[in-house]
Amino acid sequence: MIAVLLIGGCASPGYTNHIYLIPQEYEGSFTVFFNIPGAPELKKEGEFAVIPLEKTNIETLHQTNYSTYGYALTSRKEPYLPKAATYQYNNKYYYIDKAGKRKEIDPYCVHERGVGGNTEANGKEIGYVDVQVTQSECGEDFYLNGKKEYTTQSKEAKKELLINLLSGKSPSP
Repeated sequence: MIAVLLIGGCASPGYTNHIYLIPQEYEGSFTVFFNIPGAPELKKEGEFAVIPLEKTNIETLHQTNYSTYGYALTSRKEPYLPKAATYQYNNKYYYIDKAGKRKEIDPYCVHERGVGGNTEANGKEIGYVDVQVTQSECGEDFYLNGKKEYTTQSKEAKKELLINLLSGKSPSP
């Protein structure tokens, strides 16, 4: 009976199950914003949610090498479904060209920064997932730690994008 209680009391982890489609040649941070009214639902490929990224210019970063920023908006309420206490990362990353052809990205060229969120004055929550991707600095250090400049890029871009999203403006291409 104790064994049954122990086994039954262990919650199984959820899986992240995202497929990210990143514009060809993009390097830097990107953010996916969740619970955005009027934004599209995520399409599915089997158990995976497909997240196509767009690029925008971040005004506060216009005099840096990091002014172009990747993002996606979705009306999906939560980053990972179904909700779980813990998640196993099971994401796939692809560069995608203008013709729609995918090229898989080496896991050592991706740094998954994590999940966060902001709450509006009216109590509405906007969740987000932050990721960094590189072609020029792949390796264990990037995979584990990312790049400091990309972290700074992400902080500035999220501030600007969240202000625009909360005021009802769409990011500019």
